[in-house]
Amino acid sequence: MLFATFLNITLSIILSYSWLKVSQIYVEISRSYASSSYPGDITDSQRYTYLIFFPITLLFFLLIFTFILRFIFRKKISFSLLKIIVLFIAPVLCSVVVFIELYHHLF
Repeated sequence: MLFATFLNITLSIILSYSWLKVSQIYVEISRSYASSSYPGDITDSQRYTYLIFFPITLLFFLLIFTFILRFIFRKKISFSLLKIIVLFIAPVLCSVVVFIELYHHLF
């Protein structure tokens, strides 16, 4: 269980960091395009779309990854309810961190 949890948390952090950097690059490209097309920045609706889209897709991806990881290790490790909850908390926390960082980057 300890290996599966460590693997899940480590890969969740690495994927979240990569996801955050890619989303920040995408936002900067959008800002550059918006400022070259007309004076100004990206609109508020675009900001809210980015703020919702990137963390939700990350959460969805990490939950699928955690489910696959649990499926791989199910015969080797007995998962109790508490262990399953611990495995699924990491993706939620990583998504919250990405949401907060994107909020600071966008606004």
